[in-house]
Amino acid sequence: MAGYEGYGQAGWRPFEDYSSLKKHINSGLGRIWDPDHTNEISFLNTQLSTGTLTEILSLENGAVSYIGKTELTLVGACSANDNAYDGMIVTCVYKSNDGVEHTATCTVDTDNSTNEIAFVDATTGAAVTDYYCCVSATSNTTLQAAETFGAGATGALTTEAGGFVIAAQTTAATEATMGGVGMVYCRSHSEDNAADSTVNYLDYMTPWGEVKKNCTSTLTTTSVNEIRFFESDGTTTVKDFYIPIWFGTSAATTANTHERLLTDSDIGANTDGSGSDVYGCINELVSSANFSRMTAPESGVADVWLGKVCARGFIANALGDQYIIQVTLTPKGQSYEKTLYFQFSEMMDREMCIPLAPDTSCTVKIADTATATNMTIKVQYIVAKRL
Repeated sequence: MAGYEGYGQAGWRPFEDYSSLKKHINSGLGRIWDPDHTNEISFLNTQLSTGTLTEILSLENGAVSYIGKTELTLVGACSANDNAYDGMIVTCVYKSNDGVEHTATCTVDTDNSTNEIAFVDATTGAAVTDYYCCVSATSNTTLQAAETFGAGATGALTTEAGGFVIAAQTTAATEATMGGVGMVYCRSHSEDNAADSTVNYLDYMTPWGEVKKNCTSTLTTTSVNEIRFFESDGTTTVKDFYIPIWFGTSAATTANTHERLLTDSDIGANTDGSGSDVYGCINELVSSANFSRMTAPESGVADVWLGKVCARGFIANALGDQYIIQVTLTPKGQSYEKTLYFQFSEMMDREMCIPLAPDTSCTVKIADTATATNMTIKVQYIVAKRL
């Protein structure tokens, strides 16, 4: 079936079908798009459709939110006032949310080394307000015993959350003590012996459109403890998470609130697994999460298309019972959202081929006009990173 009717204006390019869209992208590989970072991404889920439109998402306990890409104003200070830090300069290499590396410095306050001092750009001298994640951090002075240097947002310098920490008797932050806005962890919703030592997997997109695959987090014998994700090399910690693509586990979760959660670092004692710091959920008795939402990065970073929406309903119980799919997106070249409704009785196979406007999201919701029944739905996107 052809791409959704009525488009082709205001920045749209019409495509006859999904195959022609893929041919168009393939023709631009190496010229417009990076062949190493062009991906076809599919989301598949079976979910109960009810009388209320509900997003295709795994969220059995609590809400799942989206991390965003708000940059930090970076400040730093020592944990103790010590004359040994007179003249101490800390140099940080960091990335902003467009993926560009910057170098910044912080000169410790000679009057009181615990005073927070702003990091400034090493070239322009301007205060750093675009920090997203740490690449490296070093000091020209060794930290004293039981004393540290912390960097991050104002008032949040004691841990690596968001920023970084240079530990006592060292001159550099390590992978374990470097953070970023996009730090993510894994934990079990409640204590589960079956989750001991399970390996959890994550594929995600950075704010600058790079897709990173095969990241891992291995739970300990206390499965409710948050364990940080590492990139595929097994040594680099994840600091630049933005959009989840796939979240799975090596062993299916068990019943009785044993969902596996993808979180930030401050879920702490929220034993119900709720809160704005849960970015993904593997429901009970399954081995992977489901996400149907996709967010396009900023202009010039990557191009994202909603490719297909396919669905199959289980035979409705009432005469005239219909399934509903609602797709909400902002097409490329337009400044406002469009909402598309589809209604069907058993099956739907729609080749959308719609490019998303930069910095906008596409969401897919389902409902039922009468008796609540399950729907299996597949949503396909293409993400092509710009050269």
